[in-house]
Amino acid sequence: MIKGVWKTKERFEVEAIGSNKFVFHFLSITDRRRVLSGGSWCYQNKLLVLEEPTGVGDYSKMSFSQAPFWVQLHNIPVFCMSKAVGSILGNMVGLVQEVECNQDELCLGTFIRVRVIIDISKPLKRILKVHLGSDKELVTILLRYEHLPELCFQCGLFGHPLKECPESVILQGNNPKLKYGAWIKAPIPSPGETSQ
Repeated sequence: MIKGVWKTKERFEVEAIGSNKFVFHFLSITDRRRVLSGGSWCYQNKLLVLEEPTGVGDYSKMSFSQAPFWVQLHNIPVFCMSKAVGSILGNMVGLVQEVECNQDELCLGTFIRVRVIIDISKPLKRILKVHLGSDKELVTILLRYEHLPELCFQCGLFGHPLKECPESVILQGNNPKLKYGAWIKAPIPSPGETSQ
């Protein structure tokens, strides 16, 4: 049950409003805030996209096309491991909500961890090619996504496995060249653990 995924303190009710669309009615405002600000959320290895209604709450006008993800930015030169650089690079992936750093706004460790809102109607970005540092050296930043649910390793979209991908008709050979792989899924840091 989804209550186990969210680990809410109070119960909530689920109301079906259409094909694969549901409304969650929370008894606890604290639970509701935590669920909406948390995530990305998966249920049975499928992405659960949450959107808070605005105005009068007309569900037909809601797109459910954006979801938050923690993204690890790897291969960043040591002198560029800062909140400012994390924010710039994160905005190339999606809309930055948070950059994990210390009080001096430095990102310690081997990667920068950024929480971004991503447009899930488009393929996930795999890399960023950017000019960094005072010498404007071209650097390839590797992207790894935490809590990544089922993703098609051919087209980079959610919602279908590789064997059901419309693009996979082209890939009938024995060893198709896939654009994505298990490498795009980041190991998840333990609670309290940073990118160090």
